[in-house]
Amino acid sequence: MYRDKAVQTYALNRMLKAGADALSGKLERVYGVFAPENAALYEALKPLLAAVSERADALAEDATFAERLAYCEAELESLDSILNVVEEKGEGTAAAESIRTELERLARYLRQSRSRLSDRV
Repeated sequence: MYRDKAVQTYALNRMLKAGADALSGKLERVYGVFAPENAALYEALKPLLAAVSERADALAEDATFAERLAYCEAELESLDSILNVVEEKGEGTAAAESIRTELERLARYLRQSRSRLSDRV
């Protein structure tokens, strides 16, 4: 039914944390080395990704479906804001496009989970 691999709703926050942490690491180790001209974009994204990671840690393992759905909604809004920062500061560079693609993948997983959770609430 789904084209993308399913993210289990109980692992939702762990998936998002892993994605945010991986992207944050890439900002320094990959993008910062190969596209240093976008340093302002990387510096703007680091605290936003750190906040996503912190909120993921804050979601309780035994959270209810309603709490997970609320978390999904909030994080989708957060990813939209981060994508806006990428658009504003990235100015259409290849690095910004790559970052945008990674963020959109996380958002796609969240939307899929939101759909599954809304069926259960």
